Amino acid sequence: MSPRGFYTKEYISPHFTSSEYLKSDQAKVDAATMISIDKGFGKLIKYPGQIAKRLYIWILLKAGYLKDIHHSS
Repeated sequence: MSPRGFYTKEYISPHFTSSEYLKSDQAKVDAATMISIDKGFGKLIKYPGQIAKRLYIWILLKAGYLKDIHHSS
């Protein structure tokens, strides 16, 4: 895709490339949105990782490479 205004004479406000944007309410809303998206992706990645870790430990227990400390006396 071409950048905004590449084929047309579109004006891009310098407000969005200045420090005023970082101080604006829109910047705060954008930051909060990005944080919530990042947390959502983190949860999607974290849960299958936990399942894979438990499965890996279970396989090592059954193969005898690890000792099950919960069931041993």
